[in-house]
Amino acid sequence: MTSFALSPAGDEILVEARGELVMVPVDGTARRLTRTSGVREWGATFVTEDELLIITDRSGEQQLALLSTSGDESPMGLTDLLDKWIY
Repeated sequence: MTSFALSPAGDEILVEARGELVMVPVDGTARRLTRTSGVREWGATFVTEDELLIITDRSGEQQLALLSTSGDESPMGLTDLLDKWIY
């Protein structure tokens, strides 16, 4: 586990491990938000209860993206062709 964050409502924990993101409900079954071999998603923070801001290297470069906490969608890129590293 690299990092974790508590959801705004306090009923789920977002876990980051090995470049993948997983939501763990306090009283339920964990669900993977990402399933990306060879791609790393990290630096996640809650924007709303249903949406995360993440860093992804899906395009080959580090970019900012939004990701639904449902786990049903791919990250939606917000930046394109950044020439600097994001930390």
